[in-house]
Amino acid sequence: MFCRGPAFKAFLRSFTYDSEETERLLTDATFDNLNPELLSELERQSFELSRAFETTYPPGSIPTELTYEQTTVIREKGVGAWEFVADSDVNVIVQDRTEVSFYGGEYCVQTNLPLPRRESVYYFEVKVFEKAPQTRIGIGLSTKPYPSWRFPGRNRHSVGYHSNGRKYCNDPLNGKPYGVPFYKGDVIGCGFRTQSGTIFFTRNGVRLGSAVTGAHLNFFPTIAADGPCILHVNLGQMGFVFIEANVKKWGLAPSVGSISPPPAYGTEKNSVLLESGSVFTEAELASIRTNIHSNPDLRRSMFKDTPCINNNQQPASYGSIDTTQPKNCVSISIGGLTPPPAYSFGECSRAIEGLSQSGAGSSAENSPDRAV
Repeated sequence: MFCRGPAFKAFLRSFTYDSEETERLLTDATFDNLNPELLSELERQSFELSRAFETTYPPGSIPTELTYEQTTVIREKGVGAWEFVADSDVNVIVQDRTEVSFYGGEYCVQTNLPLPRRESVYYFEVKVFEKAPQTRIGIGLSTKPYPSWRFPGRNRHSVGYHSNGRKYCNDPLNGKPYGVPFYKGDVIGCGFRTQSGTIFFTRNGVRLGSAVTGAHLNFFPTIAADGPCILHVNLGQMGFVFIEANVKKWGLAPSVGSISPPPAYGTEKNSVLLESGSVFTEAELASIRTNIHSNPDLRRSMFKDTPCINNNQQPASYGSIDTTQPKNCVSISIGGLTPPPAYSFGECSRAIEGLSQSGAGSSAENSPDRAV
């Protein structure tokens, strides 16, 4: 037997998505019909700067799909592949990848990687570790590139739940009532259903309902603040306050990667990294030379395994001739040989002419054309 009272309807709404209760994220009606008089001077300047930023860097102007290299890193590191990245010129410090400290000014930070799209739901939580009374905090999702001075939800293609208890979906104005304000010690969760493009939030483990639907974009977890505060983000590296996210494992990735990293030096085959050699000064080198020359025992110990040359024995050089005579050999002296006869220039000329004449005669006798 099924219950059809108010409790059942509330339970049913938590699993269904009524178009009357959600908003389309991709609409630009709020931006196109915005009356600047509704904003304060600072808000108007921030809005105009954000519009100029969007003109220069429109959504989708940079690739945001997970690459093969990034997917490999996720498989190796698990949820440790994600980290928040802050610009160097803002008053924000990121420690241990997910601990973000804001020190003043209106800034937001995003993760280095977007939410994956393989699973049906992805979820993360933010604990307000410290918060000044006047500081406003925004938690949500946004695309890249995104202006670093805008809260999530106050620019195109973004949605956010702010500490004033209101939700902002592509809304640069005052947002709409959504939940209750949150303070120091509260834990705010943000979930994304990949099939329907639905974004929802939780507060201290209680679901607040759907904030927007139809948002089929590559979203990045985004947090922002306009004053001092410290936020700790849980992307799945530990248990969630929202029980359903724990049971269904809605974290961005497993806490431990599925691919083992390469072995560290020294863990395989007793490999050892060599230390760098010592560098001596000129004075130290001179002192070492003096000690070596003045200490014979030191020289012998240093060069005991080094072959040295005896002063009384010259080493044989390469290509030296062995002067030892083999057995049964005849000794011949060059001085005992008869010198060749001496020729004068005239005798050489007559000898050449005689050789020429004798050669010509023999050629004539052997010629086949000789008359018979």
